[in-house]
Amino acid sequence: MSSAAATRRISVEASPRAAVGAPVAIGALDLWWAALAATLIPVGLLWDFSWESTIGLDRFWSPPHLAMHVGVWLSGLLAFVILSRCSVSAIRGGPGVGVRVGRLCGPSGAWVMLWGALLLQAEWLLDQWWQQAYGSTADSWDPPFAIKYAGFMVVLFGAMLL
Repeated sequence: MSSAAATRRISVEASPRAAVGAPVAIGALDLWWAALAATLIPVGLLWDFSWESTIGLDRFWSPPHLAMHVGVWLSGLLAFVILSRCSVSAIRGGPGVGVRVGRLCGPSGAWVMLWGALLLQAEWLLDQWWQQAYGSTADSWDPPFAIKYAGFMVVLFGAMLL
């Protein structure tokens, strides 16, 4: 492997004792974490659709929403951890891996997951308002559901980019 390819590749597990300038890693645990988060979101979406079709209007903390919340929070937290690791490494003189925004840097997958998680968090506020204003709409593709689906796809795409 050439030295240029070695510096661009993120493959070494980061540790507190890693040498200054060593590349920051996305480890196997990070990938499993991303897979779990990306799995919980569609499980919650399908469960939420079934819940609203059979039981009716649900609350913010209903079990299907809780499954989606945990998936979104896990993906957002993972993205934040990866961005923090990469940013701290770059501040300490290591390579600035990936996309840089101000002093923050990190792999594009982490940025995409973070924006997807933020989109889903904002969507829940719209969803609560929509259900109070128009009632349960499990039988149609209302705007909150379309945004929820788009947010899930963004998180999933970010997980795949990792």
